Amino acid sequence: MPNSPDTEFLEAALAGYQCKLTEIEGRMAELRARIAGPSHSAKPAAAPAKKKRRLSAEGRARIIAATKKRWAAVRKAKAAAAK
Repeated sequence: MPNSPDTEFLEAALAGYQCKLTEIEGRMAELRARIAGPSHSAKPAAAPAKKKRRLSAEGRARIIAATKKRWAAVRKAKAAAAK
């Protein structure tokens, strides 16, 4: 039996309300955690910081060269448009 427009509308409304319910329950859990205080917090321990990636001198030089090439093309296009 195909769904009538009313049934589809009600199913969509139900899905929307379920989403709102999940959001409200999450906010309630946050409030409960705040009420309990920092000693009862359910937050996991902080993850260790990732190492900072370093850029080699060669890689940096390639980026600088590419940037200069891009800006040269922009200036060239502006000059051509101005003529």
